[in-house]
Amino acid sequence: MIWKPTWRSQWRWRLLAIYLGLLALSHFVQWVRPPHGLERSGQQSFQVPTYDENQEPTGDTTPFYYYDLHPPGHPRAPVVVLIHGSPGDSRTFDALVSVLKPDFRLVIPDLPGFGASAGPVLPDYSLQTYAQQIEKLLGHLNIKRAHIVGYSMGGGVALEFADLDSTNVLSLTLISSIGPVEYEWLGDPVLNHALYGVQLAAITVAQELIPHFGIMDISSVNVAYARTFWDTDQRHLRDVLQDYRGPMLILHGQDDFFEPVAGARESNRLVPQSEMQIYPGHVRPTEEIAPRIRDFIQRADRGLARVKADADPARVAQSLADMSAPGRAAGTYEVTILVLLVFATFLAEDLTCIAAGLLVARGVLGFWMASFACFLGIYIGDLLLYAAGRWFGRPVLRWAPFRWWIKESDLWRLSEAFDRKGVWLIFVSRFIPASRLPLFLGAGILHYSFVRMALAVLVAGGLWTPPFVGAAYLVGQQMLMWVERYERAAFYVLIAAVVVLFAIVHVVLPLFTWRGRRLWLSRWRRLTRWEFWPWWLLYAPVFVSAIRLAFRHRGLTVFTSANPALPGGGFVEESKSTILAGLAGAASVVARWTVLPAALPDAPTSRIQDLDKWMSTQGLSWPLVLKPDVGERGQGVAICHQRERAERYLSSNPAAIIAQEYVPGVEYGVFYYRRPDEPSGHILAITDKRFPSVTGDGKHTLERLILADDRAVCSARFFLARYSPRLLEVPPADTVVPLVELGTHCRGSLFLDGTAEFATPELSAAVDAISKTFDGFYFGRYDIRCPSAEDFRAGRNLRVIELNGVTSEATSIYDPRTTLFQAWRTLCRQWSLAYEIGAANRDRGVKPMTLRQVIRAFIHSRSTFKFEA
Repeated sequence: MIWKPTWRSQWRWRLLAIYLGLLALSHFVQWVRPPHGLERSGQQSFQVPTYDENQEPTGDTTPFYYYDLHPPGHPRAPVVVLIHGSPGDSRTFDALVSVLKPDFRLVIPDLPGFGASAGPVLPDYSLQTYAQQIEKLLGHLNIKRAHIVGYSMGGGVALEFADLDSTNVLSLTLISSIGPVEYEWLGDPVLNHALYGVQLAAITVAQELIPHFGIMDISSVNVAYARTFWDTDQRHLRDVLQDYRGPMLILHGQDDFFEPVAGARESNRLVPQSEMQIYPGHVRPTEEIAPRIRDFIQRADRGLARVKADADPARVAQSLADMSAPGRAAGTYEVTILVLLVFATFLAEDLTCIAAGLLVARGVLGFWMASFACFLGIYIGDLLLYAAGRWFGRPVLRWAPFRWWIKESDLWRLSEAFDRKGVWLIFVSRFIPASRLPLFLGAGILHYSFVRMALAVLVAGGLWTPPFVGAAYLVGQQMLMWVERYERAAFYVLIAAVVVLFAIVHVVLPLFTWRGRRLWLSRWRRLTRWEFWPWWLLYAPVFVSAIRLAFRHRGLTVFTSANPALPGGGFVEESKSTILAGLAGAASVVARWTVLPAALPDAPTSRIQDLDKWMSTQGLSWPLVLKPDVGERGQGVAICHQRERAERYLSSNPAAIIAQEYVPGVEYGVFYYRRPDEPSGHILAITDKRFPSVTGDGKHTLERLILADDRAVCSARFFLARYSPRLLEVPPADTVVPLVELGTHCRGSLFLDGTAEFATPELSAAVDAISKTFDGFYFGRYDIRCPSAEDFRAGRNLRVIELNGVTSEATSIYDPRTTLFQAWRTLCRQWSLAYEIGAANRDRGVKPMTLRQVIRAFIHSRSTFKFEA
């Protein structure tokens, strides 16, 4: 039987294929036809040189679109260049054109990367590059002198253009313009650069991973928009402002969200001859401000506007004062930053506290205001978690991201914990990373006292947040002093500092508790002991060996013919019921079983009734083993000791289920093989399966006993999750608590190599006799239980509970005493036999699976839904 995907898996892979196809087609279209902007009626264009990050010409050109609007009847009208911001284009000034056009010649460009000039990605998008391109545009139009109007980021371009050749700039008008970097966003070039880097990364990822066929490249918020700020060093603007000697008009809004009015006032101070007008709200290039601009330009053109030589001496003296230190955020700007901190804690509490500490280090925020904003956000977030659990109850555990952090089984543990020391748990959770989400959500689901919850969180947050922000402030202050000397690495140093501080909270602090140290020991052992490595890492050398075997036996998938009785030789997703049915000739040694078909939507309770009937017929009682008919590595296997547990299992797992009698005793894994031309088979390996347990001392909880046990700690995460309802129990002295009931390594069992001890002639004969009853079976591993080790050696009282096909493992390799090279040697030997037996069966007419079928079956086996045990 060849695997056939279900409609769910078909659609999942079809959607993925459609997405990848569209993404590839989108990139192909962009490669064949580089993106270009949409030209508007009346626009002209020419090829402007491109520049690198050092403002040196690259030798390439890019299309530069612009308007050149002449007033009727005024061939010698003053020239006004209108420079838009980012994001934006020439349409920004549509409202001004109708007012200014009768008196001035208007040159309105779409800066490269924006509007009609959007095109291929340029080497550099800095303000300096734009200024050089504006200079080339005016040269192309044979314009010697002009008045410059810049809006938002365009104000920075205007300042850089004036810095190139101020003698040809008749005046500057800055509308809601950027200015000294100390008044931009976070108040520091390093922090701002990091913020712009995050923005650039997000936009770049979006444009690369969303199939848009060039549409996003010419949108207003694109890579060019983000690169403008990333490529620009805005610290230069302070020097430009101080050096500028011509007329200047500054128009700004009192409540400007993006450019604080404090920055406009600083620009006004640095340019003593400047005129400034502050409007309520936010100022845009509208008809409201057009008369003011027209009047200023006309006065400047006639030489009536003030220049630096005519400036008030008192203002000149004030402009020379050193006030470059970052200023404290105030008014709307301060409120904006504080609100952002509050909401940022909903996404990442610790990182937000780190960012707040860095803002304090730069003088943008006061320590207590920054700490209060973080505390308020954390407090509100914790209460919202509680509210979500209380309002929505247990169904919330089916939603992401809540279901990633807490399972319904955890509620049993939480319920007992809250009864014993609820306030203390809530308080302590503030100092234990990753514990708050499941704890507070569980508190709401269990309807724990809101008053106690709120008070505990209030006190814990108040004690935690200020020291954390203070630590970030102290570290950040030193780090930023160092970064100022090594500016080019600023972004990376900032990221490194955040990572270090994050690691201190999530890695270093847990080491100060015994529990945290034992959990880190668990991680370390799983990392350094190969028996816990993921399968793909362990099998890497085996894959190389398999390629060699494929060439030797003239077939990459010939191993799938090793067991003609099993679909694909038992490669993946073989049906357990099919295999157990094949052992019908040895029914006396096979644990009694039945298959419960997949649940029907209109008869959800029929399977538990069928199970009751089968148990009655067979004379069986609880416990009983339930497991998926198609599954691997112990996934979904459960030992049900009561009917209620079986009913819950069946209701949550609608696929076909195997019900099998529970066989007590010791468990072994026997890897068997027989070449088709041999009269008798052989045992390749035997696994002695041991079930870890802990012994109570009447003093310590089950959790502590698990973490203290030298072997159990290796699988601590699994055991703590499985026994979460009982972790706070204190087992009586000398009471043995079994941790594992299933012989599966990935679920905590200890596997020892028992080949030398148990591979007796009697056992070999017994296993060979069982195998010969299954016509077409030559290669695989039995899971066998029997009353004692003596019975096992003698090959008597054996009970087969499972048989796996060609991809089963000689699990004796997981003996902790086995070296990695010994394990690889055993696995290579196992696969050599699989290819050899498969090739022999192929020569007898057994057709192997095709490579396409093997790949499809493997992919499906990785994506099938997980059973709940």
